[in-house]
Amino acid sequence: MFQTFRLARLAVGMSILLAMTAFRPPVVDQLVEDLREWPCLQQQLQTEQRRTEILDHANLRLRQRILHKEHLVALLIEGECSLAQVTEEFWQSMQSDPGYLTVLRHHYPGSNDYEKTLANVLHHVQFQVQQLPPAEQARVWKRLEAERQQLVLGRYAWEH
Repeated sequence: MFQTFRLARLAVGMSILLAMTAFRPPVVDQLVEDLREWPCLQQQLQTEQRRTEILDHANLRLRQRILHKEHLVALLIEGECSLAQVTEEFWQSMQSDPGYLTVLRHHYPGSNDYEKTLANVLHHVQFQVQQLPPAEQARVWKRLEAERQQLVLGRYAWEH
């Protein structure tokens, strides 16, 4: 009796298997196709993993650059660095990425890259200085505007 039950189960299983192969439902076809494409899929996965590593590294560099700029701007606001020093630091940090210079040239006013970098620094200052009381903001902006005018006039005199 146990033997008959096993044979019946085996017969049912074989019938199902034969029916699946005879009718070849789309799931089976897709499974077979996926198995054939396995090496290609592995290659795509490795490519995506490399791309992710590259993007993660670029993201890390970008975050480090932002943190460095925020630190410089904080020093500028506190009066521990001059506008000229921070502008030079910003300029130096942009030299490693030509795309950054393109953005600078497109988005910031100025007659040359130096003035555009100066505008970029002041743009960063604008965000950080908002956290200060109004009287302190006014004091910082007054000092920075005086420094900016000296820089622009000095630069103009030097270039001409």
